[in-house]
Amino acid sequence: MFAMRKSLVMALALTSVGMEDDDGQKGGEMPKVSEEQVANIKTLLEEVGGDEELFLKMCKVGAIADIRAQTYDDVIKRLEGKRK
Repeated sequence: MFAMRKSLVMALALTSVGMEDDDGQKGGEMPKVSEEQVANIKTLLEEVGGDEELFLKMCKVGAIADIRAQTYDDVIKRLEGKRK
């Protein structure tokens, strides 16, 4: 894939100033939840009597701090749904 990108860049005489090509090594790292959001999730998890280990499996992460920021609202909605 890297070779194809490089060939295309060369063929079209494109430049990529300030854009290092890591050949996908960073994998599009996404921002994680903030410390405040981690605390909110932990508090809510405790309030609804949730099992943290099961919760982490559901979120496919090893720790609450590993949850992606973009999924925070969905995580909160799921936990709030357990109140009912």
